[in-house]
Amino acid sequence: MRGSCLGLVGLGSRTGRALTLIATLTLGTLAAPVTAQAQQAAKVPRIGVLHPGAPATSSHFAAAFTQGLREHGYLEGQNIVVERRFAEAKAERISDIAAELVRLKVDVIVTSTDQGIAAVTQQTQTIPIVMANSTDPRSLSTRMRQPGLEFSE
Repeated sequence: MRGSCLGLVGLGSRTGRALTLIATLTLGTLAAPVTAQAQQAAKVPRIGVLHPGAPATSSHFAAAFTQGLREHGYLEGQNIVVERRFAEAKAERISDIAAELVRLKVDVIVTSTDQGIAAVTQQTQTIPIVMANSTDPRSLSTRMRQPGLEFSE
């Protein structure tokens, strides 16, 4: 499976479109496994979202992400589950949250900081990662290239 990389630059009117694109990329990583499993018992896809901040400071991202899912026919609690975790601006919590999302066996993880991306890649080599933002995605992709880990920019 492959993770995807998308760098968001700036906020404002482009943010909503960019976050909708992130939702689309996230759903794209889910499409193949869901299609393959359609013949088996219906499985509700699970997205893990690692927020570096608090719920109040991440509300714009969460709202845009939810809207992007809705625009693609996904409704939380009905045909998709979103596991949101917040580090509350405490860098030391990010690795623990990444490990928790991996233990929950989510189908894809979305995160928006270089530290979050690094923490997730240390915890899993099989769950796709969608980068919502990175200050240096090329550097991260170079560091993350290792046996068993696929990464696309």
